[in-house]
Amino acid sequence: MDRGPVEGSLKVAAGRADECAAWQLTERCLAAAPEDGARGMF
Repeated sequence: MDRGPVEGSLKVAAGRADECAAWQLTERCLAAAPEDGARGMF
């Protein structure tokens, strides 16, 4: 019997993680300056 996503389920947690990741990316992009760079392996 499938009851769908419930509080604490992986589907709900994954949705919140995606929202958090998008927010962090936006904040980091706003904080970066044109002279900033990246080094190393990604």
